[in-house]
Amino acid sequence: MMITQAGIEIITLGVLISLINFAANKRLVDQKKLKEIRKRQKELQKELKKMQGDPGNKRLQEINKELLDLMKEQTNMSMKPLMYTTIPILIIIGFMSMRYGSLGVIAEIPLPFHSKFGWLGLYILSSLITTIILEIAYKAKDRGKNNG
Repeated sequence: MMITQAGIEIITLGVLISLINFAANKRLVDQKKLKEIRKRQKELQKELKKMQGDPGNKRLQEINKELLDLMKEQTNMSMKPLMYTTIPILIIIGFMSMRYGSLGVIAEIPLPFHSKFGWLGLYILSSLITTIILEIAYKAKDRGKNNG
């Protein structure tokens, strides 16, 4: 495994940006309400499956309307953190492009699907891994809080 100094800087930026995004999402989105919306969507989708063979059913239209309303509400909730994080992230990515764009391969990591990474690939990989770890930890903490 070979990671250059630039690679370490990019991984650090990827982790930091993921932490900021994660914190913004958890702080600015009502997690309890979001959980309720998702639960209701699952209930409606189950009900929808049961009615699949009956296209003339009035309840079918009501369910579809409610699902659409829930999706709109969920989308609006997810837009709030984006309003705060998008521009700073675009500025940081622009900076990274100027600073690291001409370097070519900055990391070789033995993975089954790909092993050589430029700045953007390494940034995406580090951000993705950080986000997955944060989500798993958050869900585990949330489960522990609900069981305890």
